[in-house]
Order: sequence, then C-alpha cells, then structure tokens
Amino acid sequence: MAVYYVRKSTGNDSSGDGSYATPYLTVEKAAQIADNGAGNIVEILDSGIYEETDIATADNAITVRATGTHSPTLAGDMSDHYAFKAGVSGNFYEGLNFVNYVTSPHYGTSNAGKYFKMDGCVAHYTGTQNVASAVGGMTEIHNSKLVSHGSHTITVTHNQYFLVTNSVLAANDVGRAVIMSAKGNFRTTASFCTCIGSGYDATAERSYILMAGLAKVKNCIISGTGIGINANVSEYNLVHVTSGESTALPWVTYTANNHYNDSADPGLRTASLGEFTGDPLFVSGSHTGVEGTSNGNVHFASQDFSLQRRSPAIDAGARDGWWDGYDIIDTERNQWCTWDIGAYEHIPVDNWTDYETHEKLNVNSDLVLNSVSNVLKHDQKFHKCYNPGQACFSSAARGPISLRGRPTAYKVDVGRNKN
Repeated sequence: MAVYYVRKSTGNDSSGDGSYATPYLTVEKAAQIADNGAGNIVEILDSGIYEETDIATADNAITVRATGTHSPTLAGDMSDHYAFKAGVSGNFYEGLNFVNYVTSPHYGTSNAGKYFKMDGCVAHYTGTQNVASAVGGMTEIHNSKLVSHGSHTITVTHNQYFLVTNSVLAANDVGRAVIMSAKGNFRTTASFCTCIGSGYDATAERSYILMAGLAKVKNCIISGTGIGINANVSEYNLVHVTSGESTALPWVTYTANNHYNDSADPGLRTASLGEFTGDPLFVSGSHTGVEGTSNGNVHFASQDFSLQRRSPAIDAGARDGWWDGYDIIDTERNQWCTWDIGAYEHIPVDNWTDYETHEKLNVNSDLVLNSVSNVLKHDQKFHKCYNPGQACFSSAARGPISLRGRPTAYKVDVGRNKN
C-alpha cells in the first residue's frame, strides 16, 4: 500500500512524485498512479477546488480521502457527468465534497465497478447515484449528505447489496424518490437517516413514494411531500409528509409500485413498531416541491437538519446491536434515555452546571442539595437532565411520578468530574 499526495497550491503533475514534499497537482494524476497497485491511497492536503471529471480507475480499487479537517471539493461544470468512473469495485471516498456533476459522484463502467463506499462526504448533483449489480461486495454510504436536484437521490437496481446510515438524503425534483429500489430487493437498508423529498406531483396527479421498495427502513426521519415508506421491514421511523391526497400517506403496504395516482388505492397500512407521525422540528429546514414546476430547495450549506430540543425524534429510536454509537457529526448516541431517530443525535445545551449559580437548580429550602454542593471541587460540576415536571428532590432529576417501587435511591450526581 502506498499513499500519493495532492495539493492545489504546490503540486505539480510533471515534476512531482506524489510524496508529501512534492505532491501531485491533480487528483486524476494521483489516481492514475495509485491504480497500479492494490490498496493505494490518494490523500488531498488542502481544501482546494479541483475541477476534474471522469477520474478513472481500471485495475485496482483506491481510497481518495481528505487530510484531517480539510474539505476539498471535486467540481464539474454542469456538463460533466461523473467525478469518478470505476472499472473495478471497492473505491472508497472519504471527506470529499462533490458539486456540479450532471449525474453523480461515482459511476461503474461495468458490473465489476458498481459498488463503492462513501464516508463523510457532501454531494450536490443533478442525476441519480446508481447502485447497481456487482460480483460480491456491498455499496455503503455513511455519515454523508447527498442531494439530487433533478432525479431520485439514489437508485438501487439488480438486487444489489446497499446500506446507508447516519446520512441526510434529499431529492429536490418534484415527483422523485429519495431511495428508489425494486420490490424484492431484500438487500437495501436505510438506518438512522434523515430523508427529505418532493414526491407529490400535482401536475401529473401522482404521489411518489420517498422510500420505495426497500428491504428495511429503521430509525429514519422521512419528511416532505408524497408517500413516506414502502419497505418490507419498517420500524422506529418518524414520518412527516403531505400531498394532494385527502389523507396523508406516511406508509403503505409493501408493494412493487413506486407511485400512485390520486384515484388509486395506495394500500395504507398501520404504523409498525415504534413508528409515528409528526413534525421532526429541524433547526432550519427547507421547503419541498409541491407543484409540477416548483422544486424543493434543500441545500446543505445554508440549512441545518439537526433537531430542536423539543423534537419528537429525540429518545424515540432503537439501538442496533452492530452500531458504533455515533451520529453523522460524531456525536455519541444516547445523550439522554435512548437513541434519537434520524442522522443527528440531539446535543443538550449547558449540560454541566455550578449548582449555586444556575437558576434551574433552585429547590425548596427543606432539601439539602445546597449543603451537598459544598463538596464540589474546583473542576467538578453537577450534571443536569430534563425536568420531567414532577415534585422532585432535584429540579433536574428524571424519574417516575412516584418514588414508590423505585429500585434505587433517587439522587443527583455529586462530585462528578465534568471531564
């Protein structure tokens, strides 16, 4: 395995050798050299804009990644279809931005080049990111933000294995799905994702399904217009959709259909385990398209799809045993009781406090917490929780309305080091 470096300011494709001291100028040059060996890495050393397209890998899968906190951008000119064209599967893209590509960031030139992995990336494109057939392997997208401005965000075909987690996915074009899969594709799973789509097309009088034909949708927020979820297994999801239909359609019976006309019966089902409807209360969201010519405006640079503190998605998810326990921005899950639904775990504000100086911790003088606070050392604080609205021993303590039958003593953290 070798690492080949790229830097916009000092790189040179002619005199450089890809070392840290004398990097290449373009990602394409570094990828061309890296393609000669197995497991090679292209590492970008800055946050520059690289106007490159159709970067080819033909013989070996490579990793293309940003260094540290840098956030480099691969940019097309709206006539370029792809950033990468792979003739071999297994490419890994990490920490990259993709903008102005007509179709998508990755394209497999043959079945052997279809599957790839993406982590920590942000992509704006016009077409759909295809996930198609390959011999072995699985396409994975983690901790990323993808938005299509002219098609489905992701299209899964040929019964390909596909897993997307901890990601924000959006389809701005009216009458499109966020993930379009084929019924019977029991290999497509979305977990802990936030999905925004404009599925209702008033001109065509159709409601498209935003999560169409998946094997499993779990712990996801689905928001926008159209129909919410069509999946074989659907659990612990928060759905907030509207359409031109007389009744909102958050979920339908598992079906091969990907849309319904206004007059068709979509087979509305009841909520499955842990599923419910409601406004997810994003910090700042976007409008979705509602007419044939009015598209959505999801744009990640100006919108924040994390959760407000009263969001119903907070503490409403279910832990997956294989999960590493972190969200899209590397926040540890389980900030309160259990995991939140969607890509973001809500971070409580001002979680540590000096007892004497915080007004929310004032209690009745009959309680003895003031004396307890005297044992705090200079680098220690109290840890607060949301007030459940009960008569309390601490105004920040959680618990049942009555202490009767409680298996453990009621207490606050005393002398706990905030670090």
